[in-house]
Amino acid sequence: GEISVHPHSTPLFGLWQWVGGSLPYAKNHYNLNPVTSVQLVKDKKATEDCLRMAGFPVPDSILVENPFQTPSQDTAALLASSFERWGGPVVAKPNTGSRGEGLGFFRELEPLTQYAKTFFEQSCYRPFLLQPYYPWHDVRVLVFDGIVRAYYERKAATVVGDGEHRLLELVERQLLTRPKLRK
Repeated sequence: GEISVHPHSTPLFGLWQWVGGSLPYAKNHYNLNPVTSVQLVKDKKATEDCLRMAGFPVPDSILVENPFQTPSQDTAALLASSFERWGGPVVAKPNTGSRGEGLGFFRELEPLTQYAKTFFEQSCYRPFLLQPYYPWHDVRVLVFDGIVRAYYERKAATVVGDGEHRLLELVERQLLTRPKLRK
């Protein structure tokens, strides 16, 4: 669908306010985000488009549609041309979803083509997003009432074996040394 920006909105944060609506109470918890903004962020491509319109740098990406719903799209050719243009590696991920479910990392075209086939068969033919891989930081921003209230960088947990301790022991030791959140 088409996304337009309210002329009085400020970049990004005004856009989130503009998408409007609210659901003050649902299932024993308060929902602080407007319903439409929650729906927007569930759609990765729409979120990317909004961030781009607000002037934020976002990675190049292509929404790969279900070939049965979009018969004019030659999926294999689209994957091949994108892979060649970006020079690999690439990342494929469901356009909706979270926590890395359905995420694929590909250094070669053939496994990417197989991913697309399997993805469309197993996902009721939802679209997926294809992007060049960028080794950068994953930063999250919490905005409430139009004001940035918190931000943080997500990092994957890592431990290095020492040849003496079990993996579980190393993980537990790492958890004990993590910085605590400040109040």
